[in-house]
Amino acid sequence: MANPDFLLLNHVYGQPLYSGRLSTTSATTVYTSAANTCTKITQAVVDNTSGAIVNVTVAQLKSGDTDDGTHNLITTFPLGALESLTLEDHLVGAFLEPFGAISVTVSTANVITVVLSGLVFS
Repeated sequence: MANPDFLLLNHVYGQPLYSGRLSTTSATTVYTSAANTCTKITQAVVDNTSGAIVNVTVAQLKSGDTDDGTHNLITTFPLGALESLTLEDHLVGAFLEPFGAISVTVSTANVITVVLSGLVFS
C-alpha cells in the first residue's frame, strides 16, 4: 500500500498508542498504524518492574514485514532490575506508514511495561 500524501491529510491526533504489560516472551506487536494513516512516535518507554535483569528487543516493522530479527532497533538489551529505558535515540521521531508496527520481545513475561505515545495523521 502506498503512503498517504501528507498534503491531503486533514487531521493530526496526539494520543497514547499503547500502555500495557507484556504477558508473553514471544514477539508482541504493541502498535500498528491504521489504514490511510501515518504515525509519528513521540514517546517510547520500556519499564522493568521486576527485581532481575530482563532482555528487551524492539523492532520497527514496515507493512508486510515480520518480526524475524532483521528490523530490530534494539536487540537483547539487558534492562536492569526496576529500571526504565527511554527510546529517544532509537524510536522517538520515527514514522510508521499505514500498517507499519512496533514489536517488542522480552525474556521474562509479566514484568515489562511498554508505553508509546504519538501523533496520528489521517
